[in-house]
Formats: sequence, C-alpha cells, structure tokens
Amino acid sequence: MKIVWSPTAIEDLKHLRAYIEQHNPRAAAKVASAILRRVESLNDFPGQGRPGRLPHTRELIIPDTPFLVVYKAVGETIQIIVVLHAARKWPQ
Repeated sequence: MKIVWSPTAIEDLKHLRAYIEQHNPRAAAKVASAILRRVESLNDFPGQGRPGRLPHTRELIIPDTPFLVVYKAVGETIQIIVVLHAARKWPQ
C-alpha cells in the first residue's frame, strides 16, 4: 500500500503540532509521532479505522489523543484526507 497525504492533512498536522508546541513541546512531538505511527499501520491493516461520516471513508482514532485521521483506500493507495480533533464537527 502507498500512503498519500492530502495538502489539507499535511497542514492539519503542522497546525496541531504548532498549537500544542506553544504549551508543551514534548507533548507536541509525542502526538505527532503517534499520528504518524498509526497512519503507517494502515499499510498492513487498511480497514482498521471505523466507517467514516462521508461515503467510502474511514476514521482512524489515535489512541491517547483527542485526534483522528480521515482516510480513504483506493486500490493500492491510502489517501489521508484530514487530521482533526475528535470534537470537531466534520464534515461541514
């Protein structure tokens, strides 16, 4: 499987890390690392996320964080659509 991050998802990850880093740099690195590790696990288990709120998407919960990753499997590609706080109303 090939993992492809959308420009939106890349920006989401950068922004959430920068926000957390203002208060706790160590936590920011830990959260970003947890997200990246979970996304990498999609290579072996692409169906592990729960069914998404949009058709043909899945939502990967990031344990011990309030974040989730919305993705879509298309053929041999995993498309990372967005990274968001679980409390955020999405999609809107």
